Amino acid sequence: MQNEVIVTSVARNLKELRESNRKTLADVAGVIGLSMSYISMIEDGKRSLNIEVAAELAKIYRTNIDIIYRLYQQSKEGREVV
Repeated sequence: MQNEVIVTSVARNLKELRESNRKTLADVAGVIGLSMSYISMIEDGKRSLNIEVAAELAKIYRTNIDIIYRLYQQSKEGREVV
């Protein structure tokens, strides 16, 4: 259960970062040399994110790895940092 929360939070964070940076899956995949489908699977929570890819994504999104791995917990009021 805890692993599922982590994967879901990371996936959501990555998609939000990509969209806020106005990048497409093709943009990101081209820069880091991975397929669009692989990036999409990470964002959908179907693949786990390794630290090397996380570091590359953090560079692209001009952020820190800890932002990518920030965990959220759903509450009735919305998302809260855990």
